[in-house]
Amino acid sequence: MNAAAPSSAFTGLGEQLGNSVNTALTADAIRAGINKTNAETELTNSLNVEKTTTNKYLDAMQNAALRNLVNQGTISEHQANIIAVDDYYKGAEAELHFQQSYVALQQMSAQLQNTQQEYFNLLAQEYATMMQGQLSEAQIHKVFSDIGLNNAQIEKIAHETVNIDAATMATMQNISESQSRERLNRAHAQYQEKVNEVWNNSGWNMNSDVNSNFYSMCMQGDYKGAEKLMQGTQALIMNEGNARFKSKDYKFDHLVGVIGMATKLAGAR
Repeated sequence: MNAAAPSSAFTGLGEQLGNSVNTALTADAIRAGINKTNAETELTNSLNVEKTTTNKYLDAMQNAALRNLVNQGTISEHQANIIAVDDYYKGAEAELHFQQSYVALQQMSAQLQNTQQEYFNLLAQEYATMMQGQLSEAQIHKVFSDIGLNNAQIEKIAHETVNIDAATMATMQNISESQSRERLNRAHAQYQEKVNEVWNNSGWNMNSDVNSNFYSMCMQGDYKGAEKLMQGTQALIMNEGNARFKSKDYKFDHLVGVIGMATKLAGAR
């Protein structure tokens, strides 16, 4: 006898049961995926809220500290606003960034001091050649003041002419005022290049609001403002009670004086 063929009704029932199981499993998987996504979203939102709260707290602390520095006269309102928006001096690496900036200032100060002395030596030689060329004191003073030197600096250069080689002076007996001015402009352009090279190779971060404003203040001759800006930044980062803030390792007066004068001379026309 041949076996009876399976009932199509039974086969249809099996398929329905299988499909029901698959459908249930798929639904469970979808629900699990949705729950996972919701959990991750809640965690992200929670972390964002925590981060926002932390940032607001830190900003409030910083603003309070800056307000205290303003009230003490350590910095001005304008300087406090500059520091407040500078991300370079915020967060865990703020102190490290400040130390890097201070080291850059030290290196720049030494290099610019040497560059400035070389420049003044050259100017003394030019002053001597003008004297040899029979230019009047008024003419010489005008040529030097036009490249940004003040009376005290011109006097200093005049006193250094005693060290100029006589043979060098003798070669310039017939120099004219226009020739002197051309030579000084060329010397000044070379000095500008050297000063800019020192800044560019120092690692000084010009993207920092504090650092770029420090540079601008130096260019404008506002040395006291530049010094107070860096001291205020230091006080905020390291806390005024920190012993290092009071130590000789973080003094700006000499550094700012040298950097400011060298930078101002380079930018003067």
